[in-house]
Amino acid sequence: MILFYPTAGVCTPIIIADMLDSSDQWSAAKALALAVQNKPDDVTVVNKPKIYSCKYNYSVQHNGVPLGAALKMSFRAAISSPPSELIARVSVDYVSSAESIDQMSDALVAY
Repeated sequence: MILFYPTAGVCTPIIIADMLDSSDQWSAAKALALAVQNKPDDVTVVNKPKIYSCKYNYSVQHNGVPLGAALKMSFRAAISSPPSELIARVSVDYVSSAESIDQMSDALVAY
């Protein structure tokens, strides 16, 4: 399951789960409970989540570097055949490249 919280304040979370995979099947009540349990601090109210069943894969990498020296964790996800409604609802901003970590420091403030 991948959870997105697209706005602060009152939020309708977006949940991506592969419901054809027996290890990734969730009831609507359990999905809502997980969305409330894992909400960011700037989200005050969690509405009923919008759930999409899509095949996906992801990788998480943690870089053991001194605190503040660089990005400490990276997350990559690929969603196969997402419906157009999902594409319209999720817009992920990211830093694509920089010559040095110092050039990325301004961009990281936004994240």
